[in-house]
Amino acid sequence: MRNLCSYDEGTPGFERQVVDEILELVSAEGYIQPLPDGELRVHIHVAAALPSGQMIGGHCEDATFLTGAFMYLHVIEEV
Repeated sequence: MRNLCSYDEGTPGFERQVVDEILELVSAEGYIQPLPDGELRVHIHVAAALPSGQMIGGHCEDATFLTGAFMYLHVIEEV
């Protein structure tokens, strides 16, 4: 996983961290929203474990799964 972002209340915007290690995905939650122009807005927060067992987390902008991941998606129809 790479491009993990975290927000520090003392600074404006998000701070990007490059994580160049193989991580174990522990948890992920967020949403995927279709936009009027056909694009998708993806907002996912993750918790992951380093090989040492140390936990890290934040906003995930980009990730590659080496062996796969099981995800549960719930589609909410327009009300």
